[in-house]
Amino acid sequence: MKMKDKLEKNHHKAGYYRIKRFCIGSVFAISLAAALVIPTYITSHQAAANQTKAVEVEVENEELENEEINTKKLLIY
Repeated sequence: MKMKDKLEKNHHKAGYYRIKRFCIGSVFAISLAAALVIPTYITSHQAAANQTKAVEVEVENEELENEEINTKKLLIY
């Protein structure tokens, strides 16, 4: 009875309400997926950036150690 009242009042067909319900459900599902995916993406992106930075710092430290060793060798000669 409720659906028939809606149809008579708004002059919409039943398909209109099915499409409307489908669209609302789709928007809800996409929002839920985004709420789950975006934080995960940000976390993994930060972890990769931190790992890259750690590797760069390690390489710089090795270069400094090599320079110190080379300087000491030159001073010895």
